[in-house]
Amino acid sequence: MLIWSLRIWFLLVFVVQTTLVTQAMLHESLFQIPPVVSSDVWFIATVYDAYFAIIAFALWVCARERTWVSRVVWFLLIVVWGNVTMALYMLILLFRLPTTATAEDVFLKRGEPHV
Repeated sequence: MLIWSLRIWFLLVFVVQTTLVTQAMLHESLFQIPPVVSSDVWFIATVYDAYFAIIAFALWVCARERTWVSRVVWFLLIVVWGNVTMALYMLILLFRLPTTATAEDVFLKRGEPHV
C-alpha cells in the first residue's frame, strides 16, 4: 500500500508541477517578475525555504547514487527544475521497487536498484 500511495502522490506532483511550470513559462518569463513581487519579504523567504528543501533532497539523492556523474547530473537537474525532477526521481525509484517494499527500502540506501 505504501509504494502505491507514494507512486500516486509523486505522479500527481509531477503532472501538476509540469503543468504549472509550462503554463507559467508560456505566460511570462521568470525574469519578468515585477519588482513589487520579487522584493517582497515573503516571496524571498518562500524562495529560500523552497531551495533549502530542494538542496536537502538533492543531497539525499547524491548519497543514494553510485557514480559522481549521476550525482552531478541529478543534483543539477533537481536544483534547476525543482519538484518536477524530484517527483521524476522518486517515480523511477518507486517503480523499480516491488509493491511490498517498506519505507526503509524507499528512503534508506540498502542496496536496492539506484536510479
